[in-house]
Amino acid sequence: MKTSRIICACFVCMVIVSLTLNLKVIMAAEKKGSKLLAEIGKMKITDDDLEARIRELPPMYQDRFKGEKQKIAFLERIVEMQILAMEAKEEKMDNEMSVKTRIDDAVAGILAQEYVKRRFSDMKGISEEDIRKYYDEHLAEFTKPESVKVNHILIKFGTKAGEKETSEALAKAKEIKAKLDAGADFAKLAAEYSDDERTKKKGGDLGFITTGRISPDFSKAAFSLKKGEISDPVKTPLGYHIIMAGEKKEKETLPLDTVKKRIESRLKNTMKRERMEKEVARLKEKYGVKLHVNPEACKSG
Repeated sequence: MKTSRIICACFVCMVIVSLTLNLKVIMAAEKKGSKLLAEIGKMKITDDDLEARIRELPPMYQDRFKGEKQKIAFLERIVEMQILAMEAKEEKMDNEMSVKTRIDDAVAGILAQEYVKRRFSDMKGISEEDIRKYYDEHLAEFTKPESVKVNHILIKFGTKAGEKETSEALAKAKEIKAKLDAGADFAKLAAEYSDDERTKKKGGDLGFITTGRISPDFSKAAFSLKKGEISDPVKTPLGYHIIMAGEKKEKETLPLDTVKKRIESRLKNTMKRERMEKEVARLKEKYGVKLHVNPEACKSG
């Protein structure tokens, strides 16, 4: 994405707000020592104004405008957006219902975000006891299941394969297994014979697998092997697999210190959501909200 497009996108809401509030002068060189950078009629843009605008950008964009060249480009986009907006207002586009609705929605969105940020940014109240309680009640979430590293050679047969096709695939798999038993290199045979295009060039490497995320027959065979052992052909819906087992990792529960920040963040988000729901309910009552629709009709199928 070009820098100018990024800048323009960042300023759309800014311009909409200025139009809605009908500000004749958005920026003024009032601070002592500030440098005047541009004028648009009575509007004045200073270096302090520019820096303030940059600070309002999302953090991911701020670093892009540290150099003088980038700041000048940023300033030019401000001027460009302002004069286009002024001309649109001159032609009374802001009085058109479709445009006015979008302006109103943009302003409401910005104000709502600001309200949420100010009211719910400081989410205190998460104690060590809360974190420990969540950890103890959700140990499965922080437990890594037993896993084993595997390589495989796949000889496919179609989902609608008949007895002949299946028998031919099995015979081919047995021939490959015989070569492996005779000392052939697993990676070379995988590259030559495997029908798994994703892994054949990597020696049939599937990485670490766990039970429940792969075919039960494949998983059972893989976990029954010792490191370095190679299975007989194992049938799955995909075809016949010859499996070589590698390193095994035992089931492991992550210690609390490792996941503490993750739990704290989750609890804060939950607390924020609950407080938000209460606040929204309060404001609905305060402003007399009445929805003339069936709430069930809004739920996805």
